[in-house]
Amino acid sequence: MKRKALLVSYSGWDLGQPGRLKGVSRDIARYRKYLMSNRGGAWFPGEIEVIADKNLEEIIEKLEQIKGERNNLVFTVYTGHGAYHENKNCRVLAINKSEYIFEEEFLELADRQISIFDSCSNITFPAYHEEGPLMDELILEKVATDSKRYRKAYEEICMACPPQSLFFYAASKGHTAYDTPDGSLYTNYLVNRLEESKTCMDIVEAHENAWHDVFIETMLTGKIQMPSMSVPEQESYLPGAIVLGGYNNMR
Repeated sequence: MKRKALLVSYSGWDLGQPGRLKGVSRDIARYRKYLMSNRGGAWFPGEIEVIADKNLEEIIEKLEQIKGERNNLVFTVYTGHGAYHENKNCRVLAINKSEYIFEEEFLELADRQISIFDSCSNITFPAYHEEGPLMDELILEKVATDSKRYRKAYEEICMACPPQSLFFYAASKGHTAYDTPDGSLYTNYLVNRLEESKTCMDIVEAHENAWHDVFIETMLTGKIQMPSMSVPEQESYLPGAIVLGGYNNMR
């Protein structure tokens, strides 16, 4: 099985204190560490690529390269500044201070795909982005010795699943995604749920659990963040957490 993970981020480091997201680098580190862990699928370091603060051309080239690799599974993450583009009806993600990329560029990278977008989804007006840069508006385990068994289990579950493209969003259309010094709220809850699972858990169930955690915490503070997802209705979904002996718990 060929697999590829691409972790993309933009912290807003060049926007000054109001626009800098301190938790972004921690988000990337957590996803990378989790994927390399046994329960995350025991990915090899060489199967995971991190892109931070690059230009649009470099990222487009990387996505085209991944499409051409004919991977069996592609796992992508974006964490950073973003908004919801009303005209294109999708997320728009900041790549640097003056460039942005649309969510649709991450489509159809492989027959089996998991994509996580951890950014705000406040509605932005399309006419503005035809005239100026996005960010003007947005400012404000070391792998265990038995990793081969986990890799094998992860790949068997992946290939037993029908082709599918799963998209997860830290914030629903019109909502803000909150950042903390320890990482974004959604990523923290999502990875915590995966790391703490006692049995195998598919990525959709993990998102649903994180949705509940994020909604409850933000509801109590009066600043509601409501994650969302776009997934097909089917009997089985790609894995999120692998726990040997817990296969029967996968949907």
